[in-house]
Amino acid sequence: MKRIGITGTIASGKTSVSILLKKHGFAVFNCDQYAKMATHAANPCFARLIEILGEQVKDASGDIDRAAMAECIFNDEQKRLAVNAVVHHMSKKVCVISLKQERKSRLSLRKCHCCLKQAWKMNLMKSAL
Repeated sequence: MKRIGITGTIASGKTSVSILLKKHGFAVFNCDQYAKMATHAANPCFARLIEILGEQVKDASGDIDRAAMAECIFNDEQKRLAVNAVVHHMSKKVCVISLKQERKSRLSLRKCHCCLKQAWKMNLMKSAL
């Protein structure tokens, strides 16, 4: 199986490319989608995010209000780094599982946030071999 990682800034075409490849039958894993799932109370890393951010970021449903989280982390570098560490760790674990399940695919595409470092991407690919 060939593995492709696609990353880039906002509006750079990551989603368009991944949709096109998915329509052609290729396996696509969207790290951004899993990162968004972390803001839901049922997610395993939710409690840790609340420890970092505080209860004030919860919305009426008990999930994390993404706008409140953004305001919090973009005004506090330490919190931003801590949240990224939690969310990236979860995304990586799920991504490795999906790679193992997709071994029979011709091609597997990883759509990732542009803030992921090259070393992380390389270790991710090695860990699924």
